[in-house]
Amino acid sequence: MDQKASGSATEQEVAAFKAPADSALTDAQVKAYLQVALLQFDLVRREAPAWHQKVAEMNDRAKSGGTLAQFRNAVEGVGALGQMGDLIGGSYVRASRALHQNPAEMEWVRDRMNEVGGYLMAKPMLAAQVQAAEQMRAQASQMSGMGLTADQIAEMKKNADDMAANARGENQPKHVLANAELLHRVRPGVPEAQWTQVGLFGAASGLAVFAALGDSTDTESHRKLDEFRTLFQATLDGKPAPGMEDPRPAAPAAAPAPAAPAPTT
Repeated sequence: MDQKASGSATEQEVAAFKAPADSALTDAQVKAYLQVALLQFDLVRREAPAWHQKVAEMNDRAKSGGTLAQFRNAVEGVGALGQMGDLIGGSYVRASRALHQNPAEMEWVRDRMNEVGGYLMAKPMLAAQVQAAEQMRAQASQMSGMGLTADQIAEMKKNADDMAANARGENQPKHVLANAELLHRVRPGVPEAQWTQVGLFGAASGLAVFAALGDSTDTESHRKLDEFRTLFQATLDGKPAPGMEDPRPAAPAAAPAPAAPAPTT
């Protein structure tokens, strides 16, 4: 794999991918996203030490002082920032190419997965809002004859209905709901909380785990990357990752119905 290859999608790659009008993901794209991410983890682990070595050299020069050292650090600092950006973003592009995927398409897929992850993360809070909206509507129905006009009560009910509709996702973009349903359909064994983490990893909060990987003494960042790799591998395999299993006990099997009494003669 050419680590010096462009870390951005080329004009030809961008032109070769036309995003669907409905923004709907496919099973093949989800599978490719998981595979590309797994390879990206390995690339970042391999490429990060070179970036940290450059930063360490800059720190050593800064300690020595001197105008020349400061000037050199100022010049190399711009390159170091670019190298860090290439380490994170470029590794995803290079991983896509290595797996014969179009980087422009894979970046689009990652954005759609981020959308689904954000929606799934908010679902528990939205469920609570649905319950609050239902209580608000019930209270509005009980306020007839308490000094409120019919129009005021109707407005309260409308507000409650709007709140419930929003919380149920009815105001969510249709493609986000459809893509969330696709994930559950193609890999039903993957818990929703697991899809949430997988979807959100491509955002800045998830990618931050890459930043310290070049430091061999930073065991925490390496441990986190191992956890994410296990998470993505389990998702690709269609099963819960360790710690993601459904904590609820399985429902007991129903007792067999009693046999009908034998007919009397």
